[in-house]
Amino acid sequence: MASRLLTVVLFVLPATALATESSDGSEGSSARAPLAVGASDAYPRQHGVFANLGVFSAVGFGGLTYAYAVSENWAVEAGLGLGLTGVQLSLMPKLAFGRNHRFVVGLGPSVGSMLDGQNTTSLWLNGDVGYEFRDDNGFSVSFVGGFTKGIAGCIAKECRPDGIVWPDDGGSKAVFSGRAQDYLEPQGRIIVGVWF
Repeated sequence: MASRLLTVVLFVLPATALATESSDGSEGSSARAPLAVGASDAYPRQHGVFANLGVFSAVGFGGLTYAYAVSENWAVEAGLGLGLTGVQLSLMPKLAFGRNHRFVVGLGPSVGSMLDGQNTTSLWLNGDVGYEFRDDNGFSVSFVGGFTKGIAGCIAKECRPDGIVWPDDGGSKAVFSGRAQDYLEPQGRIIVGVWF
């Protein structure tokens, strides 16, 4: 199930967006509208660079993202950040509606690695729903929320299906499995940057 969902997110959605963009209704026509967010001569920005602050987001607590606008409504975002699961890499296709005030949804995977020499790499599926304000000069600020769901891997040095007791100090105890797939959490982030 998870592998099918990732296949759809990573390949089918972007391919559909590209196919939709390439069919302009006139076969054999070499004239084509520019592939740009806003799709007008006054708004031809396709590249975006952003700073992110978040909680359990695709780039963790903070990071940088780069976005490429495939078309007026489709963009692909790649990110690098730092969170509870260590260094995080993410990829997220996004669909947006509007010009300056935009409704944005996205779904994509991220990978977290503690870089500690242990088996602490984890795979996550992240969903975003939010609002983006983008002015005509390219400045952008977004507020997004959603979910993050563990797919595979570990988020602790000890990763067992039966769980580990933490903290092990004789006081109150909590069961912590360390397995990413045991977690479904809300997430959110604020994104500020510029399209150019």
